[in-house]
Amino acid sequence: MTCRLILLIAAVSLTFGCESLWPDRQRAAQPAAQSVVVDETRGQTNKVCEVHHIPLQAELRPISYGMPIFDPVFTDAQHRLFPHWWESWNDGCIQGPWKYVRVLTCYQCRSAYFIWKRTKEMNPE
Repeated sequence: MTCRLILLIAAVSLTFGCESLWPDRQRAAQPAAQSVVVDETRGQTNKVCEVHHIPLQAELRPISYGMPIFDPVFTDAQHRLFPHWWESWNDGCIQGPWKYVRVLTCYQCRSAYFIWKRTKEMNPE
């Protein structure tokens, strides 16, 4: 029974993929393969960081593919301290041709992230 369930989930994932979950995503036109970009800034009305109250800047971040590891401590810290900073952008489990994502970032969120990361490395739980 368990084996059949796993095979069913695998078949559905291979058939539909993660991209089908996000049909409204706006993909940029595909330039040269090295600079293919997904634009996640379109339609965003919030142009000011809600934590640091400074304007957000558009920036390219690398895209990573694969199943992300959920860390509730990191997720909580990200929402409270650095909601507009990503070292990379996870784009799901099925690799696409996109290499970079354009996102709105906050330079103070970036600083807060690296301070949080350094503190976490110095004081592991």
